[in-house]
Amino acid sequence: MHGQQAREFAAAAGRLEGQVEVGEIFATLEELARVGLHCEHVGLLLCRDDRLTEVGATDPAVEQADRWQLDTGEGPCCACLETPGACVVADTTTEDRWPGWSTRVARFGFRASAAIPLREGEVTLGVLTLYSDRPATFDAAAQPCADLLAAHATRALARSGLN
Repeated sequence: MHGQQAREFAAAAGRLEGQVEVGEIFATLEELARVGLHCEHVGLLLCRDDRLTEVGATDPAVEQADRWQLDTGEGPCCACLETPGACVVADTTTEDRWPGWSTRVARFGFRASAAIPLREGEVTLGVLTLYSDRPATFDAAAQPCADLLAAHATRALARSGLN
C-alpha cells in the first residue's frame, strides 16, 4: 500500500478509534477492506455465547454465503476458528476443501475469499469475511494489509464490548 491508498487507509483506521456502534464499525471495516485490499464484499460475524452470529454484510450474497457456512459448518469462516490465522481461498471455482460452499459462492460471482479470525489473546471476538469478484485477490502480497485490518477490527470490537 502506497501514497493515496495508504493515506485513505490510515484515515479510515483512525475513525475506528472513537466508534462503538456495530453499524459504524462495520461501515469503517468495509471501507478499510475496499481501500486496502480492493475487496468488494465484506461480512462481520461476532462470537456470542460460543457461536458466530452475523452482524454485518455489504450485500445479500454475503449474508447468504456467511449464513450457509454457519448452518453447515463448511467453509473458511468455520475453518479459520481452528487455525492461527486467515483461511484464504484463491479461486472458488477450483477450491476443493469445501465443495458445497465453493460452488455456492462461485454462483454469486465471488472468485476469492478470506476469513480472518479477530482474536484478542486467546479469545476469538469474531470473524471478518472478505469476498472478491477476482481470483487471487487475497494473495501473499495482501497478507500484511489483511493482518493490519484484522488488528484494527479486533481493537475496535474489544473496545466497544459488542461481542
